[in-house]
Amino acid sequence: MLKTLQFGDKSVTFSTSFAWTLIYKSQFGRDALPILIPIIRETANTKKKPDESELAMTFLERLGFSGVVEIAWSAARLVDFNIPDPLTWVASFGDDFEPLDVISDLFPDLILSCFASKKSKAPIPTAKKATTTKK
Repeated sequence: MLKTLQFGDKSVTFSTSFAWTLIYKSQFGRDALPILIPIIRETANTKKKPDESELAMTFLERLGFSGVVEIAWSAARLVDFNIPDPLTWVASFGDDFEPLDVISDLFPDLILSCFASKKSKAPIPTAKKATTTKK
């Protein structure tokens, strides 16, 4: 599935296919799942379900800004192999790249792609600001 997010006047299309994890490992030399799974476990084991902003803050706190950029870049790179290196790519957005919005709008689909298939009965997350298109 493809998802398009708007950063100022620029639109970026991301692939939420599981293959983003392979791009991530190829570029950054480590697997993304050992980084994400503890965060998912931590938020799933809380007594009360965290709201969207609490969840986004937890991801940002654990991943840091660079981790959010690395994951987002990997999903964008899967769509367009001509995008520049991660630093140049994120710098091209200036102040319009908002990590909390990226986490809220993109990460639910990226995480779901790691653990569910089209045949799965896993719930499908919804995003308010993103446009979704099927490839």
